[in-house]
Amino acid sequence: PIMTKVNAFSDYLQFIFEWKESFIVGSRKSEDKWLPFDELRAELFYPTSDYIRQTHSVACHLAVVAANAFLVEFRDPRKATSDWLSSVGGVRSLRMISEEDHIATLGMDASTNISESVHATSTVGLKVAGTIRLDHVTAEGQTRANNDFGRGHESFVSGRRSSNQQSSERNWG
Repeated sequence: PIMTKVNAFSDYLQFIFEWKESFIVGSRKSEDKWLPFDELRAELFYPTSDYIRQTHSVACHLAVVAANAFLVEFRDPRKATSDWLSSVGGVRSLRMISEEDHIATLGMDASTNISESVHATSTVGLKVAGTIRLDHVTAEGQTRANNDFGRGHESFVSGRRSSNQQSSERNWG
């Protein structure tokens, strides 16, 4: 494993799972601190609750059913998703568009819908950080939607009076 080869990573894992404590929601008492990542890892990989162990086969079956439903829905020619699939010859799929259109759209968002944009940043978060944290990915999506880091400098206060304010002062003065 990588943790045996990279000491810094081993130290990080030890910190996260054995030392990083958090308060139970709603409490700030030191006796209410716990190791949330250690408990999460234990429940995910070594479930102790019988109801979790009993639902594993059901969850696997549900995943297969859901995947099949997605495949059928995505390929339905009455729905827009089929236009984007190369496997069914979708008119907007990568196989069907020109190289010029492909290059022109690199780096562009696939949707201008704000709800889709915020949702899509979870993919960006997963690619960049290797994990998805709800607070980070939603903040990034909202920041993009608001254009918080855009070039809105022309709307900043310049320190000069507006021409309307200057003319009204002349009338009173």
